[in-house]
Amino acid sequence: MDSPGPRSVNFESTDPPQLTIVVPTRDEADNIRPLLERLAGAMAPLAAEVVIVDDSTDDTPSAVEAFAADCPVPVRPAAPGVGHRKGGLAGAVLAGIRAARGDWVLVMDADLQHPPETAAEVAATAMRHDVDVVVGTRYAGSGSVDGLDGPGRAVSSSAATRLAKALFPRRLATVSDPMSGLFVFRRSAIDVDRLNPIGFKILLEILVRYPGARVAEVAYAMAPRNAGDSKASVRVGLIYLRHLTRLRRQRLIGQLSARPRSKADRLRQFGRMVSFGLVGLSGVGVNTVALWAFYSQLGLHHLLGAALATQASTIWNFALTEGLVYRGKGNGSRSGRALRFFVMNNLLLLARLPVLQGLVDIGLAVLVANAITLVALFLVRFLVSDRVIYRGSVDAGLTAREPVRRLVDLGVQDPTPAPARKRSQYLPYRYDVAGVVTIGSQILCPSWSSSVHSGSPMARPTSSSGSATSGHGGCAVAPR
Repeated sequence: MDSPGPRSVNFESTDPPQLTIVVPTRDEADNIRPLLERLAGAMAPLAAEVVIVDDSTDDTPSAVEAFAADCPVPVRPAAPGVGHRKGGLAGAVLAGIRAARGDWVLVMDADLQHPPETAAEVAATAMRHDVDVVVGTRYAGSGSVDGLDGPGRAVSSSAATRLAKALFPRRLATVSDPMSGLFVFRRSAIDVDRLNPIGFKILLEILVRYPGARVAEVAYAMAPRNAGDSKASVRVGLIYLRHLTRLRRQRLIGQLSARPRSKADRLRQFGRMVSFGLVGLSGVGVNTVALWAFYSQLGLHHLLGAALATQASTIWNFALTEGLVYRGKGNGSRSGRALRFFVMNNLLLLARLPVLQGLVDIGLAVLVANAITLVALFLVRFLVSDRVIYRGSVDAGLTAREPVRRLVDLGVQDPTPAPARKRSQYLPYRYDVAGVVTIGSQILCPSWSSSVHSGSPMARPTSSSGSATSGHGGCAVAPR
């Protein structure tokens, strides 16, 4: 029989807390005692409270009630009710956020894979620095996913992260672990009513919907599960894909509907459209020649020939668009832009083929009908290319993610630089400061030898790799 929800535990402090720790739980009875004991030791200096959001069918509510009495950090339940976690785990987290009294809200799991001591450092980093979100990252500095249940989970976690970053190349570009379940945010910076997550990736929701939020990271090694079973499943994976698809669709609509802010921006957009049109006109010629070869010379069916010709003209158009129209400036990497360009043209191909067949059926020549379908979709190709693949609606004034401001790497004790596979790709430069800290930067900083540590000659690069990135450089701090 299902256990009742947790009863009210009267351990609230008279003073409002600075930090609210939201812990969603489901069948975590064996984890409650070690969790609260370690949270008490780690969080007591931070004026914190713990909000347990429970939806369990075991003795978790009784464990919360029993062990909260001895916890020096106030513990409060905020349960949506058994079986009523609207939106899954993310819905439970939202219920905890709404119940929070602290200026900062930290979200963590109950199974101790997020070590409470690391969670305390994540919260302390947020309170010390001018940021809105601090992410506990497993993919930068000395962070690791060794605590996941086997190599399969590690591979699926990495794949999910890569997929999210590929779909949001600007908003997630500088965040190494947008899928993290350990994070803290400033409550005043996030409007909870704007969030509508499903599944369990609420941090992803925050980062995508709030591109102007200032982000820092704390590297940590994910610990093994203390007790209980993983909640991961195929169903959870499908829910994640559904969430990702919805976010991408909403973002795409926003990008396509955004308009230039000023007359000068409109003129620049018109200039790009003319250039894009000239490239597209040459691409129609390439497509026509390729279709003639496949259809007239090789005897392939005209629809198959049109599909193959589209691949040839796409290569041509991307090369000229990349090199002449936008000159290598766009969202994400060149390979990412190429992939999105090919996806766009092939999705439009699926829309073109039935129209092409209809035009051929009414008597038009194959080459003429094909050219008509290509020209008809010019405006769609330009808008998607200009506002999604390349410009990202810069002229419309949409906010892009700033570089991560700080990476606190608790695991770096040896002054030897970390292996390249462990380094954040967006902080490729490392500087040793008087043997005390190592600072990572997104840009090569020749002047840092005079600007860091009061001009100490000991501020020097320990190694460098990759190319410099424009804009404000992020900073990684690793205590010696």
